[in-house]
Amino acid sequence: MLGFYRSTPKRYALFALTCLISFSAWGQSQAPRMQHQVLPSHEVPASKVEPPKVLNFAERQYLNTSNPSDYRDKYAISCLIYSYYRNFINIEITIFSTYKVNRCNPASFVKNNASGVKAQLLNRTKSDYVILSGPHIQMMDFNNTPVENLFTPVGELNYSPLAKAHLGIKDILLHFHEWGKWIKSLQYYTPIKTVQDMDFTWYPNSAIYKLITDKNEVFILTNLVSNDYILSKEDVDLAVKNLGQYLNLPKGWRFEMSVLEKVLQIKQNQFTGHPTSHLQDEFGNLYVKVEGLK
Repeated sequence: MLGFYRSTPKRYALFALTCLISFSAWGQSQAPRMQHQVLPSHEVPASKVEPPKVLNFAERQYLNTSNPSDYRDKYAISCLIYSYYRNFINIEITIFSTYKVNRCNPASFVKNNASGVKAQLLNRTKSDYVILSGPHIQMMDFNNTPVENLFTPVGELNYSPLAKAHLGIKDILLHFHEWGKWIKSLQYYTPIKTVQDMDFTWYPNSAIYKLITDKNEVFILTNLVSNDYILSKEDVDLAVKNLGQYLNLPKGWRFEMSVLEKVLQIKQNQFTGHPTSHLQDEFGNLYVKVEGLK
């Protein structure tokens, strides 16, 4: 066959060209083919789509820097730390707050844990255990409570002492039932007297929300705990209106709303030594006792 192609160069060239074309075609058929998927510019695979983060009310309030003094107004946000120290039958409670020190960034607040906070508070107070509470939404129309200038850094936030409470032998003799609850840390719906500065104001036509005990003592809601379902001021108002149906109140207690006809002011100075009664419900919402209010 080779002799045949030597004698006919044109046929040999034709044979070589045919082999080259066939080999190229075979190589292309054996090579892996690249798969192309053309997507319209407005389409993205569903697996790559992340749902937008919906900011709750506390987060939105923190990001809103239009009014740097809004810590005094209704709906302002703050966070609290309760520090408990037990000494035999005595309990010392110190309440720290971000109020007027810095705004409470919810993202920074949730980074803290009880053991870490306890260690950071050692230079300010003795503590056996701590409870982190918040973020809280102010429910009074105006809060002009003063705070001391000294503050304690805890994580990414700064806290200042807001109130102090002491439970001791006198409480055992006069309020044995309440003392027993606090010593067991069953503090829900259990009034406790604190010594603190306080300057709260509600204006006429403002709605106030009250816990009324079986002894007709009146406690006004001052701080509502924020959550992921509260996204706006309207949600805050709706949450407060519906709060009563979710409370597991002690027997004989009730939750009511009323509208003020005149200014209501709660003012207290810690240096007078006169205590003020507070309590909290099972959600951590805070109330203060008001004398003479029905």
